Amino acid sequence: MAVVLLPFKLIATVLLYILKIVFKTISFIVFGCSLPFVLLSDIIGTILGLISAVGLAGMFICWRFGDLDGKTVLICAFTFGILSALFLAAEDIAAAIEEKLSDASDFFGYLIADMWT
Repeated sequence: MAVVLLPFKLIATVLLYILKIVFKTISFIVFGCSLPFVLLSDIIGTILGLISAVGLAGMFICWRFGDLDGKTVLICAFTFGILSALFLAAEDIAAAIEEKLSDASDFFGYLIADMWT
């Protein structure tokens, strides 16, 4: 029976190895291509944080003297906070995507190893 299944195991091994190489390559390319965007998002996130801090300070002053509604200040603070957090978390997001693709590649490697034991 093992002799009959040997060609199928060989074909499956070659296909799984190709999938492993493809996922590892995609993982490398995704992380390499995301590095310029990570640096850009750090710069934009820092600038947005500074602008939002100064803008929100001005909004709090206007709210204190009654020129602005409190809901507007809260909505702007929440929006600026979310945008700044997204820009500053770009590196973690790129690393998470790269890690998932690398885990998929490792899965195919483990599958090949389990198939031959």
